[in-house]
Amino acid sequence: MLGSIFDTHVLNDGNKMPVMGMGTDKLTDERQACELVSRGIELGYRYIDTADWYNNEELIGRAIKDCGCKRENIFLLTKLNNPYQGYESAIEALKRSLEKLDTDYVDMFLIHWPGPDATNTKYRLESWRALIRLKEMGLCRSIGVSNFQKRHIEQLIKETGVVPAVNQIERHPWQIQSELIAEGEKHGVFTVGWAPLMRGLFKDIPLLSQIGERYGKSAPQIILRWDYQSEIGFIPKTASLERLAENADIFDFELSEKEMESIDALDKDYRLRFHPDTMDVGFPESPKTKSR
Repeated sequence: MLGSIFDTHVLNDGNKMPVMGMGTDKLTDERQACELVSRGIELGYRYIDTADWYNNEELIGRAIKDCGCKRENIFLLTKLNNPYQGYESAIEALKRSLEKLDTDYVDMFLIHWPGPDATNTKYRLESWRALIRLKEMGLCRSIGVSNFQKRHIEQLIKETGVVPAVNQIERHPWQIQSELIAEGEKHGVFTVGWAPLMRGLFKDIPLLSQIGERYGKSAPQIILRWDYQSEIGFIPKTASLERLAENADIFDFELSEKEMESIDALDKDYRLRFHPDTMDVGFPESPKTKSR
């Protein structure tokens, strides 16, 4: 099970998605974006993850154009920002993203956040119906969600009969979410973990370095290998070309079952960002400011 950076997962709609991707949140410098995407392609990365919220779709689009890899060989994912939830607004939002990305389609379009049940259920469902329509129009090849809880996913399925291909969630050694991942598997939803490297907090977990010493690997490499052997997707992000290469170098060793269990045991339900149930910024009826 050593694997490869080119490994893909067959989604519930039959499309293939690379297991390992490049996160691009906070990547807003054009030169840096081009360097990272070009180097990432050289290393074997084929999945690039962006969002309207990140305010960098134009940069990512130009970086993809300049990277020397054919568009059809890149899996490009973007997300619906909170203010644009709703049927017509979601459709227009993807069209704007396609213009910024300078492409005719994205490989995956996600609803970025579910929003509060009390005020956003209607918009959430309208958005999902819009994504279904966008896929029919050929503007996105697969559709999914991000930060959705079990009840959110079940609601979409009940109301539309269409199962999300992906649920992208916060996932790292302090926030494992094994129950949510298992529930997704029951429906055929593939989990992709964001913030796998804990925004640097891995340094506070000595166990990871201890395991790394056995293999000549760093703590981040141990986390990413743990993700890979957990059979989920993961999107580490970095602004460093050196770290980009290091993140990709996880396919020449294998963690033991005991080591996997020891990392699982680190879970303490610690979130780096918003909890989906309380994230209420920027939705159509939210009193708070527009989300970016």
